[in-house]
Amino acid sequence: MKKILGIVSIALIAFVSVAMTVNKNTIKTVNQDTKHIYKNVKADEFKKLMDSKEGIILDVRTADEFNRGHIEGAINIDFYGKTFKTQIDKLDKSKPVYVYCHSGGRSGKSMKMMSTMGFVEVYNLIGGFSNWPYKK
Repeated sequence: MKKILGIVSIALIAFVSVAMTVNKNTIKTVNQDTKHIYKNVKADEFKKLMDSKEGIILDVRTADEFNRGHIEGAINIDFYGKTFKTQIDKLDKSKPVYVYCHSGGRSGKSMKMMSTMGFVEVYNLIGGFSNWPYKK
């Protein structure tokens, strides 16, 4: 009986490991019946997602960077600001969040932070605003 339980346990662990494996740019976890998505995406996919799913466009650059140009409809919360985490926590966690910075570093860190704060869906723009080809 112990052998059977051991084999079943190993099989279950292997199944869960395979089920949780996704490409290196995506983290998907399942908590009961809620799927959480945290994904690094290129500009074309980022734009398609923004156009297809209403959500929050979040620019985490400084106010000066934001004022020099930003994605239309974006809100600005400065990653370096003292109240950054507090302001992020006030956002609607049930809506998709499209986050970007200048080159992807701050927004990547923001996405990781948001994954621990209960946000359901967060997309990080690979290469940031400097890689955004849709500037007006």
